[in-house]
Amino acid sequence: MVVRYVAIGLRCLSPFGNALAGALYMQARRLKHVQKKGTGLMEPGKQETHSDWTPDSPLPHRRNFLLAAGVGAAAIAGASRAGAQTSHAAGQVDIYHGMPPTDFAAPNALVADSISALRQASKSVYSRAFLTGYYGPHDGGGGVYEHDPKDTTSTENGGTIIVAADGGRWKLAFGGAVDVRQFGARGDGETDDTDAIQRATDALGRLGGGRLYFSQGTASTGGRFVISGVVVKVANVAWLGTGTPNGGLLVRQSIHIGQSGFSARHLDCQHSGPLNGTASNCFSVYSTDKSVPLSDFVFERCTFNGFFYAVDFLGCLDSLPIATASHTKNPIYNTQILFCKSTAPARQNAGHFQHQSVFGCAVMGCETYNGKNCASYNFTRDCRDIKVIGNFDANSAWGAVEIENSPKANAVVSGNTFTSTVTSQYAAIWVDDSAHVRVYGNVVQWLLKASCGNSIKSSSGLYPEEICAQTQVHFSNNICSHIQLGSFGTYVSGTVSADVKDNMIFGSGAHAILADRYYVGGEIDHNKATGALGNFAQLVRTPALRVFVRGNNSNGTPSAVSGSGGTIIAQDNDSIWSDQTETNLQGLNIAQGVIKIAPVTQSGIPAGGSAAFVFKTHEAVRRVSLTVFEFRCLCRAAVPLADDYVAFSVLVSNDNGTFVCNVSPLVKMLGNHASNFTVSASMSEATLAITVTNSHSAKLGAVQMFCENLMNL
Repeated sequence: MVVRYVAIGLRCLSPFGNALAGALYMQARRLKHVQKKGTGLMEPGKQETHSDWTPDSPLPHRRNFLLAAGVGAAAIAGASRAGAQTSHAAGQVDIYHGMPPTDFAAPNALVADSISALRQASKSVYSRAFLTGYYGPHDGGGGVYEHDPKDTTSTENGGTIIVAADGGRWKLAFGGAVDVRQFGARGDGETDDTDAIQRATDALGRLGGGRLYFSQGTASTGGRFVISGVVVKVANVAWLGTGTPNGGLLVRQSIHIGQSGFSARHLDCQHSGPLNGTASNCFSVYSTDKSVPLSDFVFERCTFNGFFYAVDFLGCLDSLPIATASHTKNPIYNTQILFCKSTAPARQNAGHFQHQSVFGCAVMGCETYNGKNCASYNFTRDCRDIKVIGNFDANSAWGAVEIENSPKANAVVSGNTFTSTVTSQYAAIWVDDSAHVRVYGNVVQWLLKASCGNSIKSSSGLYPEEICAQTQVHFSNNICSHIQLGSFGTYVSGTVSADVKDNMIFGSGAHAILADRYYVGGEIDHNKATGALGNFAQLVRTPALRVFVRGNNSNGTPSAVSGSGGTIIAQDNDSIWSDQTETNLQGLNIAQGVIKIAPVTQSGIPAGGSAAFVFKTHEAVRRVSLTVFEFRCLCRAAVPLADDYVAFSVLVSNDNGTFVCNVSPLVKMLGNHASNFTVSASMSEATLAITVTNSHSAKLGAVQMFCENLMNL
């Protein structure tokens, strides 16, 4: 059983016990042999006693451990007893004061309960040491140390290197990981552990990187590690928490990550006070030295509570005090935020995860709550290769995702759910002055928005690589309240090209889809609106516009088009596309619906004379075999005064490659002399001409004619 106690005792007393356990195995076997011979290592019949253990405590096992190790241990509990070498009778061991190692044929080893005891150890007596704690037994510190006789110059760091009073350098056995408690961090929620955490992080850097554990404390000392402004200035360091407040961080000042390869996992982070601007960030990642590029960061399964930004990646340094009037930029590469949860103060200015000038960034599986005037998942100032997948956001008083001024965004925003119980206005996916963005499969309580303008509030303006000539977005298979396409803010430059396909639009109000004159086209296909709307869509025609509108289900709601020029090609929609003023719709060609082409008016048609009414269709009718146009006329005669209303249709066919126009009989509402005329029709390319011949004895005062393209085949 002695060997078993050696192994178990070491594992219990330190995370580094395994290495020493194997080394002590043979010595334990020798001890067992001695005991069998009856040599004895304690006085026969004497019961060991000590003030800090009872017969049921594990301390007798610890004595067996010392015996098995062949250790003449000065298990020093404090500085007053450190280094005591009390003389004892042969075969006796006092666990408190220890016994000279010369009594055993074994390596010179020391067991002690604190770093302060190790500092009093003699390098000429001991070569190895095992500490059961940093300040005292079982406080999470300590570990296995070895004296390095070749090192006479190293500086103590309070953890991996301890310099004893006699100048001996004691080195912590390092297996790629250390604990902040091994550097003196207390984790009691009150003591400032910044210095210990800084020293531990720096020590890992000098060792080439490694893992830094933030372990749970005991019931009496358990709590958060208080941290105030640690700077991670070494590469390839991982901070690992417990996933609970016991072992979490209480952050008084932002943690600055200034080197590559940093990761944080299972850290529970709590802001220590009220918000005070960017100083209330938890992690701020940036380098002010362009010779130090930053890359490869992971934040995984961390919890953040009460911060302005939980994680702030700053590849653009304009917002920092060090930035001058000229732009300062040092992009960050390859970042991941995975399965994290962030809760900001409700209805206060705050966001969650910000990226500026980050190339290759992913946010997946996260939850965010609350905040105001900042997007929860923000990508701006020339971000590239963006993935926002499978996240949840609630109660943000601004927007869930914003991709801004990133012409090379190459972004995917997919499978997210963004909602708000505060008001339906505050859950949105917004793409502004950014290109190559695909937004699909999301549930958004409010808005999908694509905008342009290239304006910025900062007086320093934009970098050239942040100016986007055209916002390019593909919205598909989303569920949302509304969709907006066009300019935003003070317009400087840019246009919007957007495809809107297969979306469910449930909102009520003026429009399901609203576009202004800066929307230059794309495809609006197979969307379905379910709310009570004034118009399904509002489009503004400009010479640059070219849009295909097909197969939309607007729940019978009409759409409105204004402006002039450009091209709108619409087919198989369930509602009428119309302009309320019945003007400015020349060139609009709608199949399976009615489009009102701009009216034409002719005045003063003399008796027996004729006048031509010329209409431009979208494309030459020769491309189809059969087209129907319907005409309506308001007529007025001056002598004698009379008014009438006339309707007729024209069927245009080109089955034989020659236009044939068939005019239906005129339907006259009143049949007075104001409508005493005949009509004929002709077609050439995309021009349809209607000729009106006055058969009245006096001239016609005016005829205003409307044309509606009904359908084609």
